[in-house]
Amino acid sequence: MSLRIMSIADDNHKLVEIEKVHGRELDFGYHVYPQLFGSVNGLLLISLSISLRDFIVWNPTTGEFRKIDRKISKESKYEVMYMAGIGYSSSNGDHYKIVVAESCRLQNNSIEVEIYDLKKSSWKTKKCDFPYKFLSLSFDTPGITLANGIPNWHFKRMNNDRSVILSFDMVDEIFKEIDLPEYIFDFKFMSALEGCLCIGIRNYISDPLCVWKMSEYGRRKSWIKLEVVFYGKFRDDIYIMPLGFLGKGQVIMNYARASIVTVDVTQPGYKFIMQSKHDNNYTVAAFVETLVCPN
Repeated sequence: MSLRIMSIADDNHKLVEIEKVHGRELDFGYHVYPQLFGSVNGLLLISLSISLRDFIVWNPTTGEFRKIDRKISKESKYEVMYMAGIGYSSSNGDHYKIVVAESCRLQNNSIEVEIYDLKKSSWKTKKCDFPYKFLSLSFDTPGITLANGIPNWHFKRMNNDRSVILSFDMVDEIFKEIDLPEYIFDFKFMSALEGCLCIGIRNYISDPLCVWKMSEYGRRKSWIKLEVVFYGKFRDDIYIMPLGFLGKGQVIMNYARASIVTVDVTQPGYKFIMQSKHDNNYTVAAFVETLVCPN
C-alpha cells in the first residue's frame, strides 16, 4: 500500500510519501487493494478489501494501528456500492465510531447501517431513513470528517436526482442533511479545506473549478464562493479539489485522489508534486499530526 500524505499541522504543509503500512509491505491479491475512507484527528480509516471485509485504523504519526474485521453480507458482490467513514463524539470523551453501509441494504427508503464502536470493540446494525441513492460515479463513497468529528458524504436524492450532503450524527446515529448554498442544486466533488466542508462544481472540461466553502458548519448563510481556476483538458468526472494553500496564490490540489498538484491562481498552469504511473496503487490523504491512539 502507498499513501501520499500532506501534513497540515503547521504552515509548512510537509509532504511525505509512505509506501508501507505499519512497517511492512502488504500483498492484497488481484483486484483487491487498500482504499482510504476518511480521516479524523490524525487517524486514517483504510479498507483492506474491495468488499470492506476488514479495516485498519492507522495513525501515521505514531505508527500505531488497529485491525478491525467485519462480517460481510451474503448479498455483497463486486457490483455493490459502499459508503464508509470514521467520526467521533466528544460528549462522553472522544468516542470514535466507524460507519459502513452497502447499496444492497437499501430498501423502501431505509438502509441498514453498520456501526463499529472503537471503545466497545463491537459492531451493531441500525436501520436508518435513507431516501437517497449511491453515486454511479464511483462504487465507493469515502466520508469527509471535519474537526467536529462528524462524517459527511455526497449522495443523490431518490425523487429528483439532486445532490445532497449527508452527515451522520455520532450520538443519535442518524443521517442529517446539510444545506447547500442557495440556488445550488448539484455539485461534483466534496472535500475539506482549512477544516471546513467544501463542494466543487465543474460541468464541462473547459470550465474552471468553482469551489464553495462552508465557513460555519451547518449554517447555510456561511457558504462562501471561491474561484479556483484550474486550466487543463481533463475529463469533467476527474476528482479535483483543493487541499490547502501555500501562500502567494499557490493552491495544493488533490488530483484524481492519487496525485498532488500545485496551482497558481494568478496564471494558467499547474505542477505535479507527486504523481504515479499506477494511480490505483496510491491514495491522497490530508490529516493533522496527533498522538491519538487507535487502540
